[in-house]
Amino acid sequence: STGEPLFDSPANALCLVLHALASRWTEKQLASLRAYQAHGTESAAARALGVSQPTLHQSLDRAHAKTYLEARDSLLGFARGWPGPRRGAP
Repeated sequence: STGEPLFDSPANALCLVLHALASRWTEKQLASLRAYQAHGTESAAARALGVSQPTLHQSLDRAHAKTYLEARDSLLGFARGWPGPRRGAP
């Protein structure tokens, strides 16, 4: 918590949504996401896991993995751009 409601409230809400998504992932979905992140494309991730690209895509889709990654990256970008606590603020 930064103590800044304009930052903390939306950031906390998005963290709750991200956690809700991730907490429902199966091991297969998590492995698919990790491979996708490591290899950068569905085709490369599928090859690394020994599955077809459509199978990997389906796993990512059911996990809402790309939505998760986009929301997480947006939150991180927002946090990096936040000026932080004001000097002299309690």
